[in-house]
Formats: sequence, C-alpha cells, structure tokens
Amino acid sequence: RNYHIPYFLYHGVDKNAHHTLGIVPPEQLYYANQGGTAQVAGINDAERFKELAESLRLMRVDDDTQNDLWRITSGIFMLGNVCFRREGDGFASIDPTSKQALLETARLWNIDATAFETRLTTSNLKARGQNIVRKIKFEDAATNRDSIAKSFYENVFLYLCQRINAELYQTDEEDIKSILFIGILDVFGFENFYINSLEQFCINFTNEKLQQFFNYHII
Repeated sequence: RNYHIPYFLYHGVDKNAHHTLGIVPPEQLYYANQGGTAQVAGINDAERFKELAESLRLMRVDDDTQNDLWRITSGIFMLGNVCFRREGDGFASIDPTSKQALLETARLWNIDATAFETRLTTSNLKARGQNIVRKIKFEDAATNRDSIAKSFYENVFLYLCQRINAELYQTDEEDIKSILFIGILDVFGFENFYINSLEQFCINFTNEKLQQFFNYHII
C-alpha cells in the first residue's frame, strides 16, 4: 500500500468519531487503494495510530489540534475521489457521481463547496493587474486536483516539522531559521547488489569518501 495514515486513522480512531473526522475505509479512497492491498504483514494499524498520537502529544500537539490534522488529512484523501467529466466544449466539470466527495472535502476543510468546485474546474491568471479566469480542460482537471491535494499534504508536513523543531530546540535567537539546517547529499551511483563487482565496490567506496568529505567540510 502506498500510504499508511488512512489505515492508521480507520483502525485507530474511535468509530464514533469517524463521521466527524471524515474517516472511511481506505479501500474506498482512490489515493489509498492504488497499492492493491489493505494489510501489511507486521503492521498493527491500531497500535501504530496509538504510537503516532502519543508521539504528537509528547510534542505538545493536543487532541484538538490532532483532530484538526485528521480532518485535513481525511479531506486530502477524499479529494482524490472527486472525478470529472468532459463537457461538449472539451472543458471539465465535476462528475455528478463524485459530488458527495466534493461536498465532504469542503465540509472537512470548512470551505464553501461552490467556491471549491470553481477552484477545481477553473484557473486564475494575472496579466497586467487583471485577474483572468479560465476553464480547465478535461485532460488537465485531475492534475489540477492532485496539485491541490499535494499542496495541502505538504503544508501539513511542514507544520508538523515546525512544531517538532520548536519543541526540540529552544533558543533565544530571534531568527531560528538561520541556525537550523539539514543538508541532504544525494550521491549518484551507490548500489548494493547481491553480488557486487569490483567496479561497484570502487564506486561505493568513492561515494563514502565523498559523503565523509561533505559531512566534515559542509556540515
């Protein structure tokens, strides 16, 4: 399966809160069911959710804030169920069969459903100080929908990073961003095969040396 969180929510959250938080069986969610399996050997979804919730509480993310996070997350996955149909002019409109998914996403995000539908089927372009609204072509509608979902998902992730960093690092510095830095070095060519050739060994050895150099001189 490609995402764990909808499974954690479905099995870990009290069933009485499922409707309020928009939690449905993950098998019904397009974004979550593409892996083709609902079970992963060795993973207890209910226990993993409990660990997740406790970890957030340790970072002083209270239950009300957690519920807000679950609502936003459920809305992201529900958004994936919004489908489109091609109109006669080639532009996209919301497929009536997925109208409920749109309304549910709007409810979870506490936004106006009509405005949200407009956002899913049109795009805005600013030119010379004027705002130009254009209809979205049917071929581009799903990509537009997915970009909105990705944006929400990214902002939830960044919010959690900021909250965790704020708890883990206390400083009197006003500009905390100037002293917090994470460097990621992606070295091309490193592989670990069942049988490694001398050439691959030399590549791996060189990459390890590059990593050490980077860590010493940069970090």
